[in-house]
Amino acid sequence: MTRKFLITAMLITFIFAGSSFAADVDLGEGWHVRDGFDKILITSSDGTAIQNAVDYIKDGGTVELSGEFNLKKNISINKNLTLKGVDNALLSRDEKVSATFCIVKCEGNNDITLENLTIIGGFKTKGAGINISGGSIKIISCDIHDNFAWLGGGAICSFAETLILKSCDIHDNRSAALGGGLVIGSSKVTITDCSITKNTAAMTGGGLLARSSDITMENCKITENRSTFAGTGVKLMGTELKTINCDISDNFIMSRDQGIPNPEANISYDDNSIYEEVKQEGK
Repeated sequence: MTRKFLITAMLITFIFAGSSFAADVDLGEGWHVRDGFDKILITSSDGTAIQNAVDYIKDGGTVELSGEFNLKKNISINKNLTLKGVDNALLSRDEKVSATFCIVKCEGNNDITLENLTIIGGFKTKGAGINISGGSIKIISCDIHDNFAWLGGGAICSFAETLILKSCDIHDNRSAALGGGLVIGSSKVTITDCSITKNTAAMTGGGLLARSSDITMENCKITENRSTFAGTGVKLMGTELKTINCDISDNFIMSRDQGIPNPEANISYDDNSIYEEVKQEGK
């Protein structure tokens, strides 16, 4: 009897101990997953399940999104993570929410990838679409448009250590001050096959404003951006920029051009900046 009791006790202990490793995590909005998951696909929601998935997923995991997400607050990422759209998921700010917020916030010294997302409707002081405070960030195949920042970076404001933008369309974003499209500070940046068009800044840097950064840009289009002062396409402050086969043209200084393209509008840089333009034959 003693031996049978011991075996039974051991089996009960094993069963209940094992169940703790397979505990459910409630992500809200009807989503339940196993604890310790490293990948999940979430469909349309108000964003609650997305944020909880980001918080609970293993470091280095992937959160996939499908459909349209009307967010009540920003998605905040503070770990190594990939946030990836399936069929180009749409992330937008719920206009019924009175609070202002960026759509995606990347914090800490992490490796974060944002891929195949449409990001619209952000309304924030800076970085209304994507706000980045550090880390190594990749933004791939994203469409970022119709976001508004009071100070700068209607689409993106980045202070990442390294930033990679690839195959992105950044258009129709606005700033009430600087960098209608992008504001980049203290970063090493690679921008490839991107379009930065029709963004507006009330002051300067309608397309892109960069400070204390090292930027390489290849096969990019920066056109039809607007600002009040020179440097409407690109404004450089203590920054080194190398462009390879890029089109930086047809940008407008609103106060004087009245819709007529002006070469001074395309790119402007101070004495502490370096601009190198490379045109490869056959391209």
